[in-house]
Amino acid sequence: MEQGEETPVPLDWALAVERAGGNAGLAADLLEMLREELPARMNTLQTAADQGDEAALQEEVHRVVGSCRYCGVPALEQAAGHLHGLLQRGDAWERADLQAILRAADELKTARPPD
Repeated sequence: MEQGEETPVPLDWALAVERAGGNAGLAADLLEMLREELPARMNTLQTAADQGDEAALQEEVHRVVGSCRYCGVPALEQAAGHLHGLLQRGDAWERADLQAILRAADELKTARPPD
């Protein structure tokens, strides 16, 4: 992250509602679906990384990026998008890139839409 850039938030509710076509109920449902799938996705990412299976890692991180497109989850979207870009270009990646995704996914456990 460049100096002066703000750290992305785990949940941007206005963005979530916008991405759900202005429907707050749908935004809440999409967020809950993402939360439900994240543990399995994070496990798959970790396993692929541990096994050095970059093809599986790229495939799974692509799924995470796709899921983020429907939700207002900037921190996870940015972290997953970063690793996805590195893998697509065949650039070197580090464990810190994966850890950023895992951390962003973990932060979503407690992020809540406004009442």
